[in-house]
Amino acid sequence: KIVCDAHAMTLGGGAHIYITNPQRRDELLPKVKALFDAVEGIARRVDPEEFAEFKLPSKKENAQMPDFFLLAKPGYAFHNAPQESEPVTDVGPDTYAGHHGFPNSDPEMDGVFFAWGHGIKPGARLERIANIDVAPTVARSLGLAMQNVEGRVLTEIFRE
Repeated sequence: KIVCDAHAMTLGGGAHIYITNPQRRDELLPKVKALFDAVEGIARRVDPEEFAEFKLPSKKENAQMPDFFLLAKPGYAFHNAPQESEPVTDVGPDTYAGHHGFPNSDPEMDGVFFAWGHGIKPGARLERIANIDVAPTVARSLGLAMQNVEGRVLTEIFRE
C-alpha cells in the first residue's frame, strides 16, 4: 500500500530522497528535484551517477539506495520532521539538528585522536589523519599487525 509518493529520510547534514510510488516515478522525480533545488540551505544534490564519488553503491547494486540525496550547506541541517516546517534550518546555539549525514570530506567532521601509554612518544603531534589509520595503529601498540588493510600505522607517535 502506498502511503505517499515521495519520502525524505533526513540525516542532519543530508537527506535521502525516495520516490515511493513507482507508477509516478518518471513524473515526480524531476518535480521533486526542482522543488529541493530552490531551497536555501542545500549545498548540493547528488544524483545516482555521482554516488561512487561518495563510495556509495548504485541503485542497481543496492535497491535501498535513494533516488538522490541532498547535502546541507555549512551552518545548516535537515529537520527530523520536515513536513512540520522548513526542510532545512540554520544551526544555531539553541538548535540540535543532528550530526550524521555530513560527507566525510567536511573538515568539521574531524574527530580527536589521543594516544597514550607504553611505547607512545610523549608530546607527539599529528596532522589530520584518516579514521582507517586508527585500527592498524592500535594493533601495532598491542604488538599485533593488521594485514591487507587500507589504513597505515601512525609510526610517528611511537618511540623508536
